[in-house]
Amino acid sequence: MSGARTWPRTAPGWLTSCTRCCLVNQLHALLRELIPGGPDTDLTADRGARALATVRPVGPAETARKQIGRDLVAEIRELDARLATLSTQMTQALAEHGSRLPEVDGIGPIVACRCREPCHGI
Repeated sequence: MSGARTWPRTAPGWLTSCTRCCLVNQLHALLRELIPGGPDTDLTADRGARALATVRPVGPAETARKQIGRDLVAEIRELDARLATLSTQMTQALAEHGSRLPEVDGIGPIVACRCREPCHGI
C-alpha cells in the first residue's frame, strides 16, 4: 500500500474513540474502589450511572470519588454522542461515493473511511 492514504490517527474520530476507552477504564477503576466486588466488566455510561446510584459515600473522599464518577459518566455520554455524529457523517460520505466496503462483515463506517481517500476530509 505504498500510495494509499489512510485516515490519520490524529483525526477527531480516532481521538474520540481512544479517549472514550480511557474514560471507561477510569470509570471502571473508580467504581472498583467504591463498590465491593466492582462493577460488571462490560461497562457503559448508563451502567456506570446505575452503579454510582448505589454508592452511599461515608466520608469526603468517597463523596469526591462519586462526583468524579458522575463527571466521567457525563464525558462518556458526550463522547458517545460525538462518535454517533461522526459515524453518521462517515456513512453519508461513503454513500455519496458509492462505497460497498461497509457491506463486508467487520467493516463499519470508520474503517471504511480509513480505506477510502474521498472520506479523508471528514
